[in-house]
Amino acid sequence: MTVRQELAELIPSLRSYAWALTRSPEDADELVQDTLLKAMGLIDTYQPGANLRAWLMTIMRDGFFSDIARLKRIAPRPRLTTAGGRAAAGQDGTRSSAVMEAVARLPLHDREMLVVVVMLGESVETAAEMFGVPPDTIRSRVSQSRTMVARDLSATRTAPAQEHDSLRRGAHRAPRSPGSATPGLRGSRRSS
Repeated sequence: MTVRQELAELIPSLRSYAWALTRSPEDADELVQDTLLKAMGLIDTYQPGANLRAWLMTIMRDGFFSDIARLKRIAPRPRLTTAGGRAAAGQDGTRSSAVMEAVARLPLHDREMLVVVVMLGESVETAAEMFGVPPDTIRSRVSQSRTMVARDLSATRTAPAQEHDSLRRGAHRAPRSPGSATPGLRGSRRSS
């Protein structure tokens, strides 16, 4: 298999990682295209036998952060994502889309490490090389990210139940005017 064929097979993984960085399907596709163009230009620097996916993700990550730095110099607040960016697939309200939305709310560095290690299956050691940090840092951030996603999903799951409970208890009634007495507390108002 040629390197070009391997590149083509890695496009789904690159899209997942690009989405983790940008949180926008359109920006992710553009980032994948830019990465593949850069990789084709740098193909002579690739060492056969090295981890091609890690090499491509490093190119993508470097390009992404270079673009952010360039945009910061040009505009005061670049917006590389859409407001409330969502995953391209699974927007039908399934558990999968809820997980992806929770992942999208993670801070960028935590999100990208979680995606690379958990979703794309790279080893902790490879991720450490990609991000230039010790393996223990990767393990710690991935663990923290998993915890944050679990809490987010738990909070999302309990919010509708709490709304339902408050409606059952009568919290849906219109608020009383400031001068009206509260039921059950008659005679407890002080006069000033």
